[in-house]
Amino acid sequence: MAAKRERSSNWSLAEISILTDFVEKNEEILKAKQSNLITNSKKNAKWAEVTELVNAVGVQRISVEQVRFKWGNLQQGAKKSFTDARKHARQTGGGPPPKPPTAAELKIIDLMKDRPNFSGIVGGFETSMPSTSGIKSIFSFKNHALRYKKNT
Repeated sequence: MAAKRERSSNWSLAEISILTDFVEKNEEILKAKQSNLITNSKKNAKWAEVTELVNAVGVQRISVEQVRFKWGNLQQGAKKSFTDARKHARQTGGGPPPKPPTAAELKIIDLMKDRPNFSGIVGGFETSMPSTSGIKSIFSFKNHALRYKKNT
């Protein structure tokens, strides 16, 4: 029978602040799109550096994987807070106000609010179906070609 995994303690505000400040300062390295050996080794070195900074402040030992996972969770929470506030602003009123974002979420929102993966594409829409305007133009071109062929 598998042993139950022991739950680690919660992150302190100081640890979260160190993580968000570090990622903000080193974002170009940590979020680099290149995946060659040099870039990946730089990314891994930066994640190890922030892990050491967080461990210096905290009570518990945190691994690099836990730091990366926490950063992903912080981004997820900030995105949810951002979309909830936007959704609430478009509503007609009534009901309780949305939960205000934390200081860390505000920093992440400010850092990433202009990115399409965070706030969506301006004027874009989500669908799994192709747009009908492209299909109509293909059919009209084929019909025009068929009529031209019949007339000649």
